[in-house]
Amino acid sequence: MSDTPAPKLVLIGYRATGKTTVARLLAEKLGWQWVDTDQLVQHRSGKTIAELFQQQGESGFRRLEHQALQQVLERPEPLVVAAGGGIVTQEENRQLLRRQADWVVWLQAPVEVIAARLQADPASAQTRPSLTGRSITEEVKHVLAQRRVWYASCSQLAIDTGQQEPDEVAAEILRRLELLSPKQGNGQ
Repeated sequence: MSDTPAPKLVLIGYRATGKTTVARLLAEKLGWQWVDTDQLVQHRSGKTIAELFQQQGESGFRRLEHQALQQVLERPEPLVVAAGGGIVTQEENRQLLRRQADWVVWLQAPVEVIAARLQADPASAQTRPSLTGRSITEEVKHVLAQRRVWYASCSQLAIDTGQQEPDEVAAEILRRLELLSPKQGNGQ
């Protein structure tokens, strides 16, 4: 049995940049498992993110999010992780990503594309809280301005998902990270 941890590929970025869809595709191509930290938090708590924000505040939600990230990065199998959009707001999470993830890929899209995707998804408004109380476009601009430096600080690769289909994004990630075949932990 090897003491080498199984590889972890983590996708970060703002909501509606394709993290969950691309994580699922990457896991399928690599033969790995995948997990979405937002879905994990919601499943464990039995509440939507909006409900968690309302009942526990952002700090309560961020605590649950940190626990989920820590647990998935410690799992023994190779894993693709779709991280919540705000996971990078906490320094402890950025440190975890730098220390424990083999690859961190920042999925990006132009503000207008993100806003259009969010507006086209009526469930998003019900399950996700507004972080600023502004219009969708203004909120995306404002929050992205805050988070860009954090996304950049813990990612090795940035991919623009604005004009690409999810399968094209997954293929580009595999090509650019040279992950066309999964790591086998052969000691090399």
